[in-house]
Amino acid sequence: RLRFRRLILVLGIMADKDIGGILRELSPLASLIILTRARTKRAAGTRLLKEKSPACGARRISARTVPGALRAALGEAGPGDCVTVTGSLYVVGEARRHIFRNRPS
Repeated sequence: RLRFRRLILVLGIMADKDIGGILRELSPLASLIILTRARTKRAAGTRLLKEKSPACGARRISARTVPGALRAALGEAGPGDCVTVTGSLYVVGEARRHIFRNRPS
């Protein structure tokens, strides 16, 4: 079983999905949720995501872009923390491109 100190989520969801349901399932698991949006017209804005977020123990902040959300997550993460990018495959794909484009050679 994997163990980590805190879970930090980078999360973006498409507007046509069950935003409230997704957030209800994921929010209790995280210490920090960084709400963001993929670069597609289908993406829900961070304001809508914040409005649909249930009240829970997780702190929520917004980032305008996926790379910005990744920077914020990594800046918040400490030893033993787990940063996870989730929600939409569009967000995951943007994060993956950013990570591989900017990794040291």
